[in-house]
Amino acid sequence: MKTNRRIEYAVACASFIVAVILAFVSIWLGDEHEVAAGNCTLVAQFLILTASIFGIDYKLNTYGGTRNQKQQPAEH
Repeated sequence: MKTNRRIEYAVACASFIVAVILAFVSIWLGDEHEVAAGNCTLVAQFLILTASIFGIDYKLNTYGGTRNQKQQPAEH
């Protein structure tokens, strides 16, 4: 389970870094120094992925599970 979390965090961090790099490269290469619409969409998608991974993990760790999940009594 810990390996999956490390992979999730690595993907989220990499996604955030890629979004920042794409935004700065778009600003630097653009004639008017603004982020083009296509690049803005791509940056937004990377940031949504980052927020989804960190947000879902935060919610599950805070509440211990989902609302629809019923706890079963432990069998001895």
